[in-house]
Amino acid sequence: MYVDEFVFRYNTRNGSENERFNLLLSKIGNRVTYKELING
Repeated sequence: MYVDEFVFRYNTRNGSENERFNLLLSKIGNRVTYKELING
């Protein structure tokens, strides 16, 4: 989880704090299963 936070921050570094926060909120609750992850 710790690394995930920094990956998220790095990947969204060009956006504003407000845009990053809104993106984070929009992603909450969208789970990816292992099967979905390995199938592409």
